[in-house]
Amino acid sequence: MASALLSPSPSETDVRRPSRTAGFVVTTLALATFGPYLLQSIRTEQAAVYGLTLLMLPVIFSRFRPQGGLRFFLPWIGYVVVATLGVIAPSAGEMPYPPGSLLGGLDNVLAPLALMLLIWSVVPEQDSERLLKRFCKIVAVAMAINGAIAILSTRVDVAAFMRPFWANEDSTTTADLAAQMGRYSGIFNLPSEAGALYGVAGLAAIYAWNNRPVLVAVLVTLMTLGGLISVSKVFIFGGLPFIVLYWFWSQRGGRKVAALFGLVLILAGVVQSGVFSEWTGANYLGRLFVKSSDQGFLELYSAGRFDTDSTFTTVVDQALTYNPLTGVGAAGWKMPYDGAVAESLIVGGVIGLILMGIVTLSMFTLPRGLDKSGQWFAFLLAVVTVAGSLGFSPLTANRISTVTWVLITLLVLVARNRRHEAARAAERADTTITPPDLRVRS
Repeated sequence: MASALLSPSPSETDVRRPSRTAGFVVTTLALATFGPYLLQSIRTEQAAVYGLTLLMLPVIFSRFRPQGGLRFFLPWIGYVVVATLGVIAPSAGEMPYPPGSLLGGLDNVLAPLALMLLIWSVVPEQDSERLLKRFCKIVAVAMAINGAIAILSTRVDVAAFMRPFWANEDSTTTADLAAQMGRYSGIFNLPSEAGALYGVAGLAAIYAWNNRPVLVAVLVTLMTLGGLISVSKVFIFGGLPFIVLYWFWSQRGGRKVAALFGLVLILAGVVQSGVFSEWTGANYLGRLFVKSSDQGFLELYSAGRFDTDSTFTTVVDQALTYNPLTGVGAAGWKMPYDGAVAESLIVGGVIGLILMGIVTLSMFTLPRGLDKSGQWFAFLLAVVTVAGSLGFSPLTANRISTVTWVLITLLVLVARNRRHEAARAAERADTTITPPDLRVRS
């Protein structure tokens, strides 16, 4: 009898089990994002995303609820379909560039879809805010560690240890070429990806630990140093300013003065520490703030992407000439795209570009239904994503896309849960019966 009274009810057990599963899924995705390459060209995050999706297929079929997220799910389904058309029915004629990796291209478009299916099936909406903050904390700590690795790289050659994170082969990587200019990005092969994720992680640290300013200051300092050492314009101009803005907004009253004083102390400490004294990339970083007489600001900060004969404009022109409507398919071309616009046009043509634009614009609707801190975080996440899109595609690129899509899907659940809680509260208020006035009139 006593054991029956102490044992959890069936409903409590049902709630607890998916909650544990959700915690495992979110934590695994966060940790796997920063893992090395495994077999051949398979990264740890790919194994986690697709492995968990296959493992949870029965749950996905029975519990998938995209309510509140259809503005992301439907256009992305369309993007997958358009990208697959070029694979099933390729366009006639000789392509101006050799085709890229089909498996890599399919991964770029299918991983976000898998994450939407997984998160919106496994994570209960009542646990979404807690798991969102857990995910943010893991990403923030991981990127702070990556910043420390970047600092160490300015003094010690750590390429041998980082190579398993860059590629599963001995050929020269982008990280190797960047290191020759003094640009070190830790576990990331592309400095732009590192810069974008430094920006997202800085915002995530402030959102998850807004009541622990000292810890946030330490983490953001390491990320800032890492972002500067990577010489990523995405971070310097599209991430760092918004981190500072969000940080100051999150402080209340006199804490703003303390935050400003702490920021000055951090900057003074960094300068006196000698971190940049022997860094070979200091001159390269300085070039971002020095404009020559024959160079415009747009040319300086876009690295010439919008010049007449730049790689970006040439690729866009070739994509519009070859197949303007639906592009060449998921494999794309074996060459740098220099931006999300070029990638979308190549992979899905004008239709693909429109669908990608809808998804990107939908990110600016994420703040609806969140609390103030969540609204700032969601809005600035969208801003940093757009900033990153000028150099690559944060919604499809390695590592950063996993982080971005997990944040999107969890923010959708947080907003949905808040709406449902408000509706339940209103319903309870409406059904409350006011007791009659039993006072005896004289």
